[in-house]
Amino acid sequence: MMSLTFLTVFLPAVFLLYWAFRKQVPVQNVILLAAGFLFYDYADWRTLLILLACIVLTYGAGLLYGRTGNRLIPKAALVLNFLILIYFKYTNFILTSIGLSPREILLPAGVSFYIFQSSTYLFALLQENGEVERNPVNYALFVSFFPVIMSGPIQRSNDFLPRIRSEKHLSYEQFQDAFLLFLWGVFLKLVIADRLTLFTDPVFDQYENFSGLMTIIGTLLYSVQIYADFSGYSCLAMAVAVLFGYQLKENFRRPYLAVTIADFWRRWHISLTSWFRDYVYIPLGGNRKGTFRKYLNILIVFLISGLWHGAAKRFILWGAIHAFYQIIGQITFPWRKNLTDALHINRKSTAWILLQRLCVFVLTTIAWVFFRAYSVSAAVGILRRTLSRGGFDLALSGMDSWDWYLSLAGMGIILAVSLLQEHGFDPDRLRRRTWTRWALYLGLMAAIVVFGMYGPGYSAGSFIYEGF
Repeated sequence: MMSLTFLTVFLPAVFLLYWAFRKQVPVQNVILLAAGFLFYDYADWRTLLILLACIVLTYGAGLLYGRTGNRLIPKAALVLNFLILIYFKYTNFILTSIGLSPREILLPAGVSFYIFQSSTYLFALLQENGEVERNPVNYALFVSFFPVIMSGPIQRSNDFLPRIRSEKHLSYEQFQDAFLLFLWGVFLKLVIADRLTLFTDPVFDQYENFSGLMTIIGTLLYSVQIYADFSGYSCLAMAVAVLFGYQLKENFRRPYLAVTIADFWRRWHISLTSWFRDYVYIPLGGNRKGTFRKYLNILIVFLISGLWHGAAKRFILWGAIHAFYQIIGQITFPWRKNLTDALHINRKSTAWILLQRLCVFVLTTIAWVFFRAYSVSAAVGILRRTLSRGGFDLALSGMDSWDWYLSLAGMGIILAVSLLQEHGFDPDRLRRRTWTRWALYLGLMAAIVVFGMYGPGYSAGSFIYEGF
């Protein structure tokens, strides 16, 4: 979404053509649908066929259900829809797990996202809080809306289909907000995430060559990198959607300012977390069937979440670690509360909140090691390496001193912006002050142009979550 062709040809052409038919919603939808297919087909035409299969399956199931009222139809379609995901993403994992040789199977980009998104339509029909979409263009656009098809945020049919049918508007103020949000997303990706990759990739891929201190720094920086990378993409998706009259819900809400792991998951990848809550955790019984079942449901949800992220044991273990955090946190909460009361600790004090945030950051960083490492054994090796001796060697870091200065400055900006938002800063104040708004525009553009491609061996990488 940040390629030169996308920014200078694809996006302007689609934007101008789309708004040339401002009062003709059906025509606009056809234009966006064609753009989505073209955008997705750019890498490999075979992946488009898989996307079309998902669209035809779920759309057809909705039509049949609307005519017959037979609930077995959307249920069967759900199973088949998830089988598409299982085949393309997990066949080789299953084969190797039972000792068979893997096959050469295409992995479509974003398949986990559009399978989950299309499934919300079938779930809505089964829960009888959604209506059958009879317009094939509208439904296909819902599944293939190009700003979100690769890496989300995952949209719900009940929210998105009505917007597809309605007339769109784009005010000057909305355009301003979209432009600033887009610049912020590019800044997060190019200036911060891709620069940190210079250090984090060698640390995770060749951890034996690094000291304990450098390994610790590398793992901590990966937590920042994956946040800047994924939240940066979400900002781009939200900004581009606004250009076409669509308002997407936020996907990140300052997750590293969370005070508990449960709070972290209310702030991180919100569209996926809420998907698992509504379609897995609650149907399993949630917290309504006793304490043991609640903990078991938490474990199931996080194991599935780990598997959703990747067909590897390290992802499953990453999910299990977060389930362990949640369960232990709930079990020990009364004891921790009694302890803080006995010690007369003010749980609303700045120092205590800061300590909680630090603990959450460290715990999530430990879990990210399993997420990023190339195997479970490598993750264990990295954690062991953090206990070894040795200092910091700039030459081994893959970054020169200016890279470090820029990275620290960028992380400082993220922290400052997050704290302002956390304490209720009103972004509309920026729009009302012309000089402040233009200072932000020019400052971000200058940072992107000057620092976004700075440094020997530095280049923009693909988004991390496009692989899911």
